[in-house]
Formats: sequence, structure tokens, C-alpha cells
Amino acid sequence: MKKILVTLAVAVAFGTAAVRAQALNDSLPVGDTIPIAQSDTLNLLKNYRFAAGLRLGFNGGNVRLTDECYDMYEHSLAPGAIAGAYFQWRTAFGLSLVPEIRYVGRGGNLAWEDVSYRQRVHCLDIRLGLRYNFYFKGSQWSPYIVVAPVWDIALGGKADYSDDHSGDIGIKLSKRNMRTHDFGLFCGAGVEYPLVIKGTVLNLSAEAGYNWGFVNSFTQAELDADGNVLNRYFDTHAAAGKRLARGIEISIGIGIPFGGKLTKKDNKTKDDTICTEENKTE
Repeated sequence: MKKILVTLAVAVAFGTAAVRAQALNDSLPVGDTIPIAQSDTLNLLKNYRFAAGLRLGFNGGNVRLTDECYDMYEHSLAPGAIAGAYFQWRTAFGLSLVPEIRYVGRGGNLAWEDVSYRQRVHCLDIRLGLRYNFYFKGSQWSPYIVVAPVWDIALGGKADYSDDHSGDIGIKLSKRNMRTHDFGLFCGAGVEYPLVIKGTVLNLSAEAGYNWGFVNSFTQAELDADGNVLNRYFDTHAAAGKRLARGIEISIGIGIPFGGKLTKKDNKTKDDTICTEENKTE
């Protein structure tokens, strides 16, 4: 897992440096800030076709157990970190395609009488977001909504269990007690703002949303009562129903826009321009 995260960090750093170099070539005139009235569009971010950047945040993870035999457990959110990189392909009509790769710390906390269960899972998310931005005249703030299918890959983790009979038990998560692949859907909303520093435009954003995992993470060993972590004292009981990952994700991002400027096609024809000039002459 460390090798994966180090490789990801190096790739992101290299890509960000290259993007920044391109952005400086296409940047606005040097200055601390540029008044909104001087921008040639309603929003500075609409000038750029692409953006790339980093995202950091917090995940409040939860585990949803569908079978009624688990109804007595009280649930609480498990805090986890979010760190990733994204690329944005923006159109002139508000829509953007946003592929993204994230590390997400998922899990959940369950408690019932003397039983305590704490799950932590290290996940690598690959998502393809479809975003729609809203632009308002005279404002650089651009709220947006986003929907993204998610491919979630479990890299490892740990489950901590304790009760009065068996004491404290720590079990590493593996293919025996946690499915490797999950597919889900992220839905959220956020806001973007362009910050201009020394002629370079930075794309600042904040985002919040909810992630639904659709795949049952109980393995066949757990369903066959051969590797059930939950309720270890009665370990002959097979897992029942489904164990689904859920989570509230809150993050902030910083990116660098670059690429060709976006402009909508002008519907004026050459003849219209000539007629206008003739009218001015008259």
C-alpha cells in the first residue's frame, strides 16, 4: 500500500508541475488581483478548457447491515482521511467530466451492550464525475452539482472486536473477511472560486456529498460461518444479509486551469456585421 501511495504522490507532483508550467505560459497579466469587471467572461474559470489539481478531506464512514439480526447494534461514524488528484475537462455549457483517483479511509463503529466492533478499511477510489456548474453574472462564485460512479478497491485494513468473554481481538482485513472490489455512486454539491495570484489563476473548491456502496462486502467465508469477525464469542453464527459501505465525504481542492479558452460560437454572420457598419455610416 505504501508503494502505491508513494507512486501516486510522485505522479501527482510531476503532473502538477507540468500543468503549472503550461498555466504560466497562458496566464493573465501579472498583478495581485484582477477585478471581476475586467474579466472577459462571467467567470474566469470559464476561460480554460482543462484543470488539474489535488483534493484533501474527511470521510465519515458507516457500515449498513441489512439483516434484522443486527438491529440491536448502535452505529456511529468512523472518521477517515481523503487524499487524491483530479483532472477536469470543462465545456462552454457548464458540464464537466472529472476523472479522479482518491485514497479514502472507510469503516464503521458498532456497539451493543459489552460488544464493541470497530472497522477501518484503506480504499483506493477510481471515479468518473459528471459535474454541472452554475454561473451568475457579476459573481466569480460558481456552485455545482456532481454525480460519479465509483470503483472502490480495498487495499487492507483492520477490525477491532471486544466483549467481556473474548477480550480484545484485532484482525487484519483480507480477502477472507472483506471483499476487494466495491462499486458505488457518489452524489454531492460544491462551489468553485478562481483566485488570481501573480498572474496565475488557481481553482479553489469545496465539496460535500454522500457515497453509496452497492456490493455486499461479506465474503463467502463469513456467510459460511468460517470467518465471521462480528460477534466472535458466538463465532458459529454465519453472517446474514449484506454489509454495505456508506459515507459522508467533505473535501477541499486546489487546481490549476490551463488549455485553450472556451467561447461559445457567435451567431452573427459576416453580412450582419456589414449591415451594422453601414447603419453606423448612415
